Amino acid sequence: MKFRRARNACYVVPLLVVLLLSQPAAAGAQATAGSGMLTMFKQVVLGAAQLGIEEAGVRIMGPTGWRVAKVALKPAMDIVQQRYPMLFDARSVGTPAAKSAATEAAAWVQQDQQFQVSITEQLKRLDQGQRDQLAMLIEMKDEHRQMLKKMDGVQQSVDRIEGRLGVIQTANSVRQEPSSRPIAETENWYARAAKTKDPNDKIRLYSEAISFNQNKVNAYFERGNAYFDLKDFNSARADFDRTIAIDRSFAVAYTNRGAAAQNVNRLADAIADYQMSISLDPTIPENYDNLEEIYSERKDYARTYAVAKLRLQHSAPADQAIAYGSAGWWGLLARDFQNAMAYTKKALALSPEDKSITTNLAHGYLFTGQFDKAEDIYLKYTGIKIGKLYWEEVILNDFRDLEAAGVSHPRLDDLRVSLYGNLSYGLLFERRFQESAQYARMGLALDPGAIWIKSNLAHSLLLSNQVSQASSIYDGYAGRTVLGKRWEQIILEDFDALKAGGITNANMDAVSTRMRASMQFGLR
Repeated sequence: MKFRRARNACYVVPLLVVLLLSQPAAAGAQATAGSGMLTMFKQVVLGAAQLGIEEAGVRIMGPTGWRVAKVALKPAMDIVQQRYPMLFDARSVGTPAAKSAATEAAAWVQQDQQFQVSITEQLKRLDQGQRDQLAMLIEMKDEHRQMLKKMDGVQQSVDRIEGRLGVIQTANSVRQEPSSRPIAETENWYARAAKTKDPNDKIRLYSEAISFNQNKVNAYFERGNAYFDLKDFNSARADFDRTIAIDRSFAVAYTNRGAAAQNVNRLADAIADYQMSISLDPTIPENYDNLEEIYSERKDYARTYAVAKLRLQHSAPADQAIAYGSAGWWGLLARDFQNAMAYTKKALALSPEDKSITTNLAHGYLFTGQFDKAEDIYLKYTGIKIGKLYWEEVILNDFRDLEAAGVSHPRLDDLRVSLYGNLSYGLLFERRFQESAQYARMGLALDPGAIWIKSNLAHSLLLSNQVSQASSIYDGYAGRTVLGKRWEQIILEDFDALKAGGITNANMDAVSTRMRASMQFGLR
């Protein structure tokens, strides 16, 4: 599915986590991880009442540490989520019920022996490197907390001294941030985040912006995008939840939350988010793309087609060719052939060189009883590529999808023979000899009398060093007339074309000699 980037609080410690995790771990890592992880997890649970579980985890353990912990302790996390789902629901953040649930959950985490055993068992399943990482994270956080206590004590002493000296700060003076936030509050987190390509750095920087209450709605949104880049779709969704909770008119946040939900197969939630985004801003193309993907996978082509037609009403001028092309394709699958043709012709009027739309025109002719026009197009563009696929591959894939939707034609197999044969020839020039042979055999299975395809099969065998099998084909059809030419002439012309394309084989010369001799003496 597609994802949209733009709309049209953690300490500095997480950076240290990244650095420390690559260093050798201290002895006793497993024991430290077991007890320390339980303590930190309890703190996360308590913080979830005011921040939500994801934000609490990031603030207490840092972005990197929280991701490590979620992976390492996923079964334990699942148990907590089943028992206390309110802590995982962004809508409950800050409510009395969430506070009550957090208090109960923290007590349960601390007291439940079975849960503690489950954490120990999970830690045992980790490899040594993972256990070391967790242990170091916990040790570092403990040291950090001790340092903060000391720094707080120093700050209190300074404050007392300043008080005795009568130092009075005016209302507009700027105090230094506490030691837990050693970076200036005026730091432009957004500018720094825009300069880095590392999603982990982006998460850290946007977390700082959130911590300092700088434009939280965009910070949550951008941090959600960074989590999405890391394929941490649950964390991404949680940040898009927070974005929407602050600004319910943020259409792209709904789009991206839908994409995150779609990635974890929460399709009903994804559909609801895309529909809400469309109601707020009907011009975002990703909503239509993703809805079409969901409905088409369900083979609900009527609804897919309805989405495509809705898109037409709101597409920007630059997107109209794609929108008409999409409506043309889904119209075919929905059996609305005449309108599908009309949409396709409008798409081609806007983008006449787009061969992916031209394929739909051929299909439209086929299913509106204009077979000759369809066949002309199907065979006209042999050998060209659409993206990474040959024209023939695209057409054959379309035939498969159309038939799966119940849209068929009695002459599809006739077309397939030509397409398989042409594709087998084209693949020779990419040295995809086994695939070439496969498609040649598929064409011959549909029409054993298509001798011209056997020349491609012989070439693929020869170039795969299966000389004996290739020779039996080359020699077996000597003297035949194929497609208006003598067989030997076809073989020699194919060899010339292959050599011009850099495709050679030591046995070609021997075959060529036999083909010329056969032509000269009229031998079979």
